[in-house]
Amino acid sequence: MLAVPVEPAKSEWFAIAGDAERQFELGATVTYSVGVTVPTDVPSGSYQVRFDAEAEDRPQEDFTAGPVVAVVTGGNIDARVLSRLLARHHGDATPS
Repeated sequence: MLAVPVEPAKSEWFAIAGDAERQFELGATVTYSVGVTVPTDVPSGSYQVRFDAEAEDRPQEDFTAGPVVAVVTGGNIDARVLSRLLARHHGDATPS
């Protein structure tokens, strides 16, 4: 798995957790966790990246380009909204 940022995003902002190189069968679905660390001096905004996969032994012939996703930086989110989103995601009670 390889992070392919769209300028002005930088590859060093994205870190694939665990082993980025994994063996799996053709057509399989594999989940990766990705950490995102955007430097504090980067202006707020939306930055794009895609994640590509390629065969280790034939990268030019056997590869796939993932969809482009956006990472939104800066701005503040209301703590109550964040709490509700997390509670909905984890199924916990929402604090008031």
